[in-house]
Amino acid sequence: MGFVEEDGPGVGAPRVGETGEVRFALLGHPTVQLLRFGTKAGIVWALTLEEMGLAMLAGLFVFLGQHAALLGMDDAVVQAPRLSRGLWRKACSFTNRVGIAMAVLVVAAGAIAGPLTGERELLLLTAVLAPTVWIGNLGVLPTALLLRAHAFRRVFLVDVAGAVAFALVTILLAALGAGEWCLVGGWYANALASLVSARTLAREERAALRAQDEEQDEVAERAALRFGAEVSGASLLSFGGARGDGFAVGLGLGSAALGLYDWALHLAQFGLGYATSLAERCLFPILSEERRTNGLGRAHRAAFRLTAFGLLPAHVLLALLAEPIVETFFPARWHGAAPIVALLALAAGARCFEIVADTTLKAAGRGGAVWKLSAVRLFVLVVALLATLPSGTGRVAAGVLVARVIGAALSTGVAARELRVLAGEARVA
Repeated sequence: MGFVEEDGPGVGAPRVGETGEVRFALLGHPTVQLLRFGTKAGIVWALTLEEMGLAMLAGLFVFLGQHAALLGMDDAVVQAPRLSRGLWRKACSFTNRVGIAMAVLVVAAGAIAGPLTGERELLLLTAVLAPTVWIGNLGVLPTALLLRAHAFRRVFLVDVAGAVAFALVTILLAALGAGEWCLVGGWYANALASLVSARTLAREERAALRAQDEEQDEVAERAALRFGAEVSGASLLSFGGARGDGFAVGLGLGSAALGLYDWALHLAQFGLGYATSLAERCLFPILSEERRTNGLGRAHRAAFRLTAFGLLPAHVLLALLAEPIVETFFPARWHGAAPIVALLALAAGARCFEIVADTTLKAAGRGGAVWKLSAVRLFVLVVALLATLPSGTGRVAAGVLVARVIGAALSTGVAARELRVLAGEARVA
């Protein structure tokens, strides 16, 4: 594919008009999502509700730690108008140090949550999983370099390496009767495979950055790091908004309830998983490049149409078919998930609009707007959870659906407004 020269990144970036890599991203990532989806859907034949819920509660602490440890540096690398050697080194050093600190905090969280929930094994699970916070984050910044260069084929290879490792190890351990530890082994395999493949496939881009001279643009670096910090706050709030229901169910209703709820969420969010992956791995770097060249309106409208006429109808269809799918293909102990799947599928369809809006705002450099939206959505979700948690997982799913619809409407409106402001600034310039 063709490349154009950029002012400063040290690596080329493809022209936005080049469609080969974009088409590959659109078709490639469903393969990765299918591997992950099939693995977790399949291991329910070997796991009880309690085992699934206990592993996922420990996993939620780890995933939160990974979000906090990165602090938006990956988005700063992708979005920065000029990626200097100094900015790259600061991002790498920062995420390395904070990753270690967050791994320690994950262990502390497990030590506190274990006695509160009565789950004695939770501390052991979080302690064993904590190093994946650091390991996983070491591979994120090299992947961000590939995203900046629109090297979607290599990004796909990174993702598929992690997905294959996760699937093989998880299924093998589940077949051997490892219980909740099958997911622990799978998450380790995923983190290590992703790290090795990302650093290997991004070696040319990393070498180009190391070859730059020491001349730095302190103003540009501070702006990029400030953007990363803004996005980080939004990322943490978004994680709370996306997985806060899981925390509430696990800590409030117990591991068996979380096992059923999280598995239902997993089934309901297959399309959302694709949308999230596509937004991070394809839409954000493309929109960032559009922002540097032609503006964002056309690309945003295309993403919105894909969501409205592709992803949303797919989630509605899944909601309608939830009961026959669950009762036909899965063990009887999981059949209670069917009504939860239906509600959460509709919620996932609404959340796809949030993802498009947030990705557009990040690419536009509107980190503050993303942060505020994330805070409002989290507040709405907390209110919904407080109202529904005492009534069980079914009511929680209904509350989440209402919160997601409100969040989608707010996010779409704010993104449209900011794009109009951005277009006005461009005309003045």
